[in-house]
Amino acid sequence: MNAIETIKELTEKAKILNKQEKRIIKSFPIGKAIRQGDLYIHRVSDNHPIGEMLDIRQIAEGTSLGARHILVGDVKVYKGVKLPDYVNKLWPLGYTFDVGNEGATVTHPEHAWDCIEVKGRYVVTHQMDTLTMRRVSD
Repeated sequence: MNAIETIKELTEKAKILNKQEKRIIKSFPIGKAIRQGDLYIHRVSDNHPIGEMLDIRQIAEGTSLGARHILVGDVKVYKGVKLPDYVNKLWPLGYTFDVGNEGATVTHPEHAWDCIEVKGRYVVTHQMDTLTMRRVSD
């Protein structure tokens, strides 16, 4: 079984068991951020710069369990090209994604799921270890 199949299986099992805590996000003002493990998801303006569209749903690179931040729902994912203006320029930039009218959920087998019900553009940044100046992986 490859990593994508494993992720899908874990996600489906969690849905069936309904053991994942879910945070329903009905308000997400531009300039605010939420945290899921070692990721921060920032709401940015709809004209925030984006890179090429990517055919992915995993928004943290890697194959470990800690990298399994998966988007489910009405989303388009892009290469991240610019940090939000208010974020420290040393923070590692991740992907950018758009949430459509149907909303989206950021799933993870070890964290509460973030159910984003606010249409708009979002930028992912990664927690940084200030001692090593490298991205933290949970």
